[in-house]
Amino acid sequence: MKTFARRPEVIALLFLITILGCAKKSLSPSEPSPRAGDGRTVIRSGSLELRARELTVVKSEVERIVQENQGWLESWSLTDNRFLNMTVRVPEPALDDVMNALSSLGKVVSRSLRSVDVTEEMIDLESRLGNLKALRDRLRAYLERASDLKEILEVERELVRVQTEIESIEGKLKALRSRVAMSELKLSVKKRRL
Repeated sequence: MKTFARRPEVIALLFLITILGCAKKSLSPSEPSPRAGDGRTVIRSGSLELRARELTVVKSEVERIVQENQGWLESWSLTDNRFLNMTVRVPEPALDDVMNALSSLGKVVSRSLRSVDVTEEMIDLESRLGNLKALRDRLRAYLERASDLKEILEVERELVRVQTEIESIEGKLKALRSRVAMSELKLSVKKRRL
């Protein structure tokens, strides 16, 4: 009889899990999101194409400029000593200054900036994360009261699923925050003929 009385609770709890997974109501996030001046969360990136005579000199200068601006070199390739491609990461506030400094290393062929607004995506992820953490807490509390082995196993299985989803969303938020904070800059340099 005790087991029968608890069975509807388990079914109701699993139903709540489904509903909460779809909820969009924003709960206070555990970590604030980086925001642009107008409150939007934006990923900015740049692209620069140059012509220069000494590609090895350009590479050294790019590394120096990027390091001076607390950035890092993500990747580079030099082909036939005629084509240099580099991808660097720099703090978002320094992106324009770094692009200006790199533009002085050769003749600018093209220059572009791109902004992607990820505000809605961040809000959605933060909301889902808050809902899932609240659900995890409720499942833990329910688990402490459960006495039937089958119920305990069902709740534990659901706890594992919820925790896995929490970790996945936390990973996505971390990656997004990193892309907002550190702008990507792609540099393409072609050797200039004498």
